[in-house]
Amino acid sequence: MCKKSLGTSSGSLVHIVAVELGHEIARMFYGNIQTVVNNWTLIEGHSIGIGDCIADNETYEEIQRVTKEAKVTLTTNMFSHCEKTKTLFKVQLYSSFFILNNFLYK
Repeated sequence: MCKKSLGTSSGSLVHIVAVELGHEIARMFYGNIQTVVNNWTLIEGHSIGIGDCIADNETYEEIQRVTKEAKVTLTTNMFSHCEKTKTLFKVQLYSSFFILNNFLYK
């Protein structure tokens, strides 16, 4: 078994079953494969530790950098948009984003 025979390409096992035996048999076949995989996972088990859930320092810093850039971009775009259009709704929206900005940068 290789990726070509198990994958999504033409000539894969599921493709041949569908072409040769029809979509109903292919559906049952695919469902049975999923049952086998589920049972194997239950028997063999799978676990992750807390270390798998915590980002390393480099990743954490990248997340912080991207988040900060997004906040600045959002705030800048909203302020410039509100400056261009001086309707009452836009001014109220501007005030809301000003409050949000102050909250985010505390």
